[in-house]
Amino acid sequence: MNKYSMAHNEPNEGRHSRDGKYSINVLYWAILWAISHLASTALTRWVVSDMNVIKWLVAVWPIAVSIGALRHFMRYLENADELTRKMEFESLSAGYGSGIIFSVGYVSLESAGMPVIFLGSTAAVMMSSYVVFRFRAARKYL
Repeated sequence: MNKYSMAHNEPNEGRHSRDGKYSINVLYWAILWAISHLASTALTRWVVSDMNVIKWLVAVWPIAVSIGALRHFMRYLENADELTRKMEFESLSAGYGSGIIFSVGYVSLESAGMPVIFLGSTAAVMMSSYVVFRFRAARKYL
């Protein structure tokens, strides 16, 4: 019997191997996204600074890769079991909430005299919080 088939004798037989396949795809796309972002930043800053069309294509490349990463993440969630979905939902909610609290809170701190920070800091807070809460959810439920 195919390990990706839904017809099994045991309730969860084969399910984890399919979840693992999708989670590995998400991991590969996330790594590709990170590498393309770093490469794009370096290339636009130091290599293709004078050529407008090429510079724009290089700058747009990580955005295109991020769409592929999101597509694979959505497929992962669609095929995940209920517990995995619950852990992802909690982690994503906490990451998003942390980013919102940070960005709105920092506006108040800036008006009190804190230095202006890079807008990408909010994304870093969201992603870091997601990772922390994902490990927390794994410890809580697994």
